[in-house]
Amino acid sequence: MSHTLLPLKHSSPFEVTELIQSQFEPVTTSITVPVDEAAGHILAESVQANRNVPAFDNSAMDGVIIRKADYETGQTNFQVVDEIPPERLEVPELPAGKAMRIMTGAPLPENGDLIIPVELLTDSGEEVIIREIPSRNPIRRKGEGYREGVNILSSGTCIRPYESGLMIEAGLSECPVLKPVRVGVQVTGSEISRSRNTNGPVITRLLNKMHGVETVEYPVVEDQPDTLRRRLYQLKEECDVLVTTGGISAGKYDYIPEILESSGARLLVRKINQKPGKPFTLYEWEGKPVCCLPGNPVSAVFTAEWYAGRVLARLTDQSTRDITGYVRAGSSPLVNNSSRHLFVPGRFEFNAGRVTIHAEANMKSHLMQLFRESNCYVHLSPQQEYQDGDVISALRFIES
Repeated sequence: MSHTLLPLKHSSPFEVTELIQSQFEPVTTSITVPVDEAAGHILAESVQANRNVPAFDNSAMDGVIIRKADYETGQTNFQVVDEIPPERLEVPELPAGKAMRIMTGAPLPENGDLIIPVELLTDSGEEVIIREIPSRNPIRRKGEGYREGVNILSSGTCIRPYESGLMIEAGLSECPVLKPVRVGVQVTGSEISRSRNTNGPVITRLLNKMHGVETVEYPVVEDQPDTLRRRLYQLKEECDVLVTTGGISAGKYDYIPEILESSGARLLVRKINQKPGKPFTLYEWEGKPVCCLPGNPVSAVFTAEWYAGRVLARLTDQSTRDITGYVRAGSSPLVNNSSRHLFVPGRFEFNAGRVTIHAEANMKSHLMQLFRESNCYVHLSPQQEYQDGDVISALRFIES
């Protein structure tokens, strides 16, 4: 971890994101997990196939299998002498001039080398008539997917259900993954009841969507200094990253900065020249990032995705969700007349091979309805006007 001489105060959002990149280092500790529980983790090492896929030559379709040489002599009527289901491993040799029924995934008999799908047959039960042969022989060859011992996934891969399936297919029972970064989410405020707690459930579930992250929501804590102090120390002991909401402005009951600084936490960022989320504050406390988010719901969710999300992306060595597209402003341009960086919920779409981004230059940091039908945060620079077709940047929602 590197050290900055002075904390950033009233800085730009991009100075803060650069500081996050330079201040924190990716985790390297690994654990081993079963492959059927690996989705959501990040591979710590490359993994190799434990078997050939397919494991043996097999049929890609239901039908019959014959000797190609028999058909080339002009034979089209074949007596069916056996049936090969997928689970059958001991298969007799296919006699000359005969056919065997074969199911998808079933192994091929010796000397059988041409499969005729059912739709190209006239089938009387004991005999089949081949009306036509397929344009492509539907046989899957041993190892045509990949061979035993080859790399199938690289270190750093974010494991989705698809990759879990690939590892199961390749014969793996477990795999090495980065130890998940444990995040503690703490909502503060004496006025926050269970029924009014928007920030906790939303932020917890959003951050938990990130690969290599394990997020825990702690019970809401009141604005009492001693209670807050005890809870923050609990989070520091139990978590790798602390994320708090509320209690960081200049109000009478905003105790969090004072508690953290008196406890030895090092201030990195204090307030940012932006809307929403100006009060965002970042500390490093005994090597652990502490992301202090504002209490207003939109401000809290935005700063969780933009800043806490970037901290987690750095710790797990993942790329960010930044995108660039073309403004779709319609008849009215997007205008930011303020001196702050403005981030508004918007929507990106793919149109005719390019990314278009639509938004309105309107931000009310207490209304979650702004997220409805949105999938990104659109960045409007200070004192900037964006016409239809201008290039603009955005950050995809974690859930996009």
